[in-house]
Amino acid sequence: MIKRYLLLAGYIALVLFPAGFVFPSDTDLRYLLARIFALSGASLLLLQLPLAARFKWLERVYGLDKLMRFHLWTGIIGYCLITLHGTMILVYYWQFGWDVVVAFITPGWRWETLGLVSFLFITIIILITFIRRYSPKVPYHVWKWIHQFIYLGVLGGFFHSLFLGTQLTGGLLRWYWIGLGLLALYAFIHRRCIVPYKAKPYRVSDHQVIAKTVHHVILEPTAGAKLQHQPGQFIFVQFQSQGITKEWHPFTVSSAPSAQQLTLSMKTSGDWTQTLDQLAIGSHAKIEGPYGRFSYASIPPDDFGYVFVAGGIGITPLHSMITELLAQSSAKPMTLLYSARSVDDIAFKTEFDALAASHSNFKLVYVTGRIDQACLQKEIPEQLRQQYFICGPKPMMKAIVKCLHNLAVPTKQIHFEEFALN
Repeated sequence: MIKRYLLLAGYIALVLFPAGFVFPSDTDLRYLLARIFALSGASLLLLQLPLAARFKWLERVYGLDKLMRFHLWTGIIGYCLITLHGTMILVYYWQFGWDVVVAFITPGWRWETLGLVSFLFITIIILITFIRRYSPKVPYHVWKWIHQFIYLGVLGGFFHSLFLGTQLTGGLLRWYWIGLGLLALYAFIHRRCIVPYKAKPYRVSDHQVIAKTVHHVILEPTAGAKLQHQPGQFIFVQFQSQGITKEWHPFTVSSAPSAQQLTLSMKTSGDWTQTLDQLAIGSHAKIEGPYGRFSYASIPPDDFGYVFVAGGIGITPLHSMITELLAQSSAKPMTLLYSARSVDDIAFKTEFDALAASHSNFKLVYVTGRIDQACLQKEIPEQLRQQYFICGPKPMMKAIVKCLHNLAVPTKQIHFEEFALN
């Protein structure tokens, strides 16, 4: 916990540090504010790269799901600050006449023009992102390819500020800015070169459909030992099969760490997963990870029982945890509440039925509909002496968390992970 706060404090210090060099003077207030907005906003945008670089040491502290949400919101704040910077600059130049404003925003002023072009570049990519969010007609791999060009906008903004910024012409702040740029460059190299290079090669040894629209893929390493992971963690996978594009996607490992094989169970839910029907047995894959803190192994040991609440394909990390606990002959009481639209939508049903029949400490409850507070009270006698692991659609997880809070379950006993890139 202390490490989390220290890292957050360091991040805030990096963002605010350059603004401390902008002192009130005889300079016009509008121009002064424009410089503060520029330095803080550009710092946030440069720090987007380390946040998204998948540094293992950083992910182990916060979890990749929280890092990516922080990455999203700090990116939005950074973009808004840069927008305010440009607005205040134009307001400042307006006092000198319309011709000066036109000259500023048209080609001819080298570094000024680079800043404007970089801003427009980032704006276009953000607009495309919003279009895709509300229109599935833009395929994921096309959006992903376009999104990579945002780095060019950040790079242009860096050089715009480095060669034009009044406070960056020399001294400590200039070296700080260069250091921040080098950190962003290293993060880019790590994410685009080092991480893919370290990916483990695998082969698809089997491919089945275990429930309606749920593809179950068994993977075997082609070099080295099987990936070591904690139950409930996820990986990024790239399939190299004809008919499937080669971008990386995150999926939870559904097999237990002690299992001989590595399995992924993936629901058809987007444009990329629609192509999983073409995944051929024998095709190659690359795996990168593992990531995630959603696991009973990440919490301090206690004598509480475990309650697993699943909705749809959210069963995958819970399957990994349950099968690992039972494989270790854990005597802790375990309850699985599994919500699905119909019996055909239940993944691993045969396996779960067999486990419930052979382990008296494992209680299995299928729910065709919503899991509500009444269901929790009925199926879990001692609600306050349980560790809860919830995975499913976001609205379902929020509803379950609210129900548990209504039952006075402490927040530290409620565990969930919000992560989706597909």
